[in-house]
Amino acid sequence: MEREAASAATPMQVVVRGRVEMPGPEDIAIDHVVGIGFVASQQRRSTARELLGPEKMPGGAIFALDLNREPLVPRRLMDEATLGVPFHPRGCSPSCGAQGQRRLLVISDRAATDHVVEVFDVEGEAFAAMGLRHVQTVAGAGHLVSPNDLVALDGGQFYVTNDHGARQALLQLLETGTALPWSTVAFWDGHRFRTVAKGIAFANSIALDPACGRLYVAATRSKKIHAYVWDASNPAKELTDFVSIDLPGCPDNLEWDKEGHLWISTDPSFVRLALYAAGMSSTAPSLVLRLCFDGEKSPRIEKVWRDETGAIISASSVAATASAMAFSGTASGGGLFPHPKETCEPLAQVTDFGKNPGGLLMCAYVPPGLSNGRPLVVALHGCSQQAKDYGDGPGWTRLAGEYRFALLLPQQTKANNPMRCFNWFEPNDVKRHDATGKVDPSVKARGWAI
Repeated sequence: MEREAASAATPMQVVVRGRVEMPGPEDIAIDHVVGIGFVASQQRRSTARELLGPEKMPGGAIFALDLNREPLVPRRLMDEATLGVPFHPRGCSPSCGAQGQRRLLVISDRAATDHVVEVFDVEGEAFAAMGLRHVQTVAGAGHLVSPNDLVALDGGQFYVTNDHGARQALLQLLETGTALPWSTVAFWDGHRFRTVAKGIAFANSIALDPACGRLYVAATRSKKIHAYVWDASNPAKELTDFVSIDLPGCPDNLEWDKEGHLWISTDPSFVRLALYAAGMSSTAPSLVLRLCFDGEKSPRIEKVWRDETGAIISASSVAATASAMAFSGTASGGGLFPHPKETCEPLAQVTDFGKNPGGLLMCAYVPPGLSNGRPLVVALHGCSQQAKDYGDGPGWTRLAGEYRFALLLPQQTKANNPMRCFNWFEPNDVKRHDATGKVDPSVKARGWAI
């Protein structure tokens, strides 16, 4: 069953401001509790951009990023030499047991047809003392056909996606090129594997929302995310009840943020991605999306960042966010690219005023001790400005304290207008209601404040 998703710009500025050097970041998994990002790193191409098999690849590694400090400096936690066996990581997933024991599960290609899941205990509380201790290798040739990503559950259980159902290289090429739905999702119950989902066109990343009982799987070749109904009491149950969410591109990795939004690294064009992967093009476009759940029947898709030419990031394969930073990167190249997230600081930011199809920020200033019933002043900044500039520069915040009124300062984003101008000259942007009868977000913001 298909499900439409509303699309909108996001109230977030995403300007690449640096590069965290590491070989091909395959996946990034954020532990939001401690503010650590785990990155599965693997160089899969030669200097001549030739795609390497596991037998020719250099050993991979797991890096950690302390997301509570800047600048971001990757710290190597595990590599092939330390592990003592071939280690070529793909997807990774942190978990926390009932006793508070933190673990990291990592898919690794030991050979072209030999895939395993390596299980590590995360040791040490402080970032500088953090390490990984290998505790288990999970193998299962019958179910780990072409594992791409996994999501960990408590008790050593996990789900893993196979992006191909075929084992032979030529059949895999046919499967991908013609979007054959041969890929699967398997479940490890701590003792054995079983297939729980079939019929997926390139099952890529996977993410679990236990609170809402949904398991999300990126179906790259069909440009969809399948949202399966998930039963916590029976995780080994076959997944047959689902809806599909259409996306404006081919989804790759999925990652939750602290607010419960699902970040999606996306390739807008499969053809350009295929040409780039085959070495026939030097760049491919990148698109980062955010899937927002506002208690509505259908989620909202926000376009966070796009590189149409691929000049900055080609074929982005990872996207995640934590604290005041968003990250994107590409497994085919090297490095993670941090983006500063736009905020209202030092003004207060209000997020609970309803839907925000215009992608504006609602910034506010309420003088200390302001009594109920006082006036509200709405002030719109000019081009090339932010709310804080217009609040402080002309003296609005000072006047609010002196004359005792609340101040509402909507903030435009570069995603809507590169110069941060409010689009008052666009007919569709100055109507109170759009074609579907939805109220403009700035009108909603004023209604909330009043």
